[in-house]
Order: sequence, then structure tokens, then C-alpha cells
Amino acid sequence: MEYFNQDYQKGKLIFAGNSEKLGTKGGFNQLKARLWAKNWVVNIADPIDRPENVLEYVGRYTHRVAISNDRLNSLKDGKVTFAYKNRETKKIQTTTVEAVEFIRRFILHVLPKGFMRIRHYGFLANRCKRDNLLKCRQFLDVSLELEQAAEKSIQQLMLDLTGVDITRCPKYKKGIMKKFADLPQRFGQNPFYLIHPDEFKDTG
Repeated sequence: MEYFNQDYQKGKLIFAGNSEKLGTKGGFNQLKARLWAKNWVVNIADPIDRPENVLEYVGRYTHRVAISNDRLNSLKDGKVTFAYKNRETKKIQTTTVEAVEFIRRFILHVLPKGFMRIRHYGFLANRCKRDNLLKCRQFLDVSLELEQAAEKSIQQLMLDLTGVDITRCPKYKKGIMKKFADLPQRFGQNPFYLIHPDEFKDTG
């Protein structure tokens, strides 16, 4: 609490969105009073029973964005409506916030430059991983030659990870999307993708 108060005095704390009123002197004093009155305890919970559950829990933070597209309901009049799960009722609800506030919340999940989302340690630490893996393979009496991971295209990686073939026409699910030509410079320099006529003729 002392460090918290010091940072406030130095102007290091940012109160934005719904917490903006807490940035005033009166609001901050009320916030400190609420925090001092709270009985802080360490929450000791039972360990997660299965490793699959651990991976599922951690995976939500390491391999997903802050919010998935299917939770976004609408963008209208400068406001974003999205779905969330109420932790108390265990039910899915919706809320609407200003677009700027939505972007602020989203950016809170973006790691600062230099930070890593996943940091390995032990024998997988980057600094000594190669030597340690060779020792592990030696102790396990397996070949010291490390298998080279096969290089895959972006299309194949997306298919393996999501089951979605990004080369397929998203509307008719038939035909192969191929780079056909580059648009003239006056229209921009982004590649122009068309469905090859020979592969699309059966869809009408």
C-alpha cells in the first residue's frame, strides 16, 4: 500500500475508463480506505487433478488472443457489444462499451516489447537447451542426432492448428484460392486473389 501511494504521488498510476474517477484525490483516498479495510488472505486451492486440465487452462493465456471473434456481437455507433461469462452465475452475458474503451482493454493483453509469453526453464532454458538435450538423449540411450522439424507452409500450419483450409473459397467451400495477379499500383500493391475458373466451374 505504501508503494501504491508513492506511485500515485509520482503520477505513475493511470486511471482510465471506468476507473478514471479513482484518479482524483478524493477517489484515491476512498480506494485506499477500501483496500485497507479488506482482509487479505492467501487463497490455497486444491491442485488441478489432470495435466490435460492444466494445459487447457494455461493454453487460454498463451495461445489465444484477448477475445475471440465469436464473442464480438456488434460494432454500432462507436460502441462494441461482446459476450462474457459471469463468474458468479456461470452464465453468458453481453455488455457494451465505447470502442476506445474496448481497444484500451484489448491492448492491456499485449505484451510490452522485450517480454516473452512463454519462458522455458530447466533443461529447456534457451541458454543451455542444446547441450542439455544432448545429455538427456545420451542418458536415455537414444540417437544424439536431433530430428529436424519439417518446414510447413502457412496454409498447412493453419490446417493442422485450426482444421481450416485457408486456400478454399470461404463462401462456397469449393475451388482453390490462388494468387492470380497484382493490382495496378493506382489501386494499391496488395496481391489480388481469384478462384481459378477451372476449379470453380462445378460450383456454379
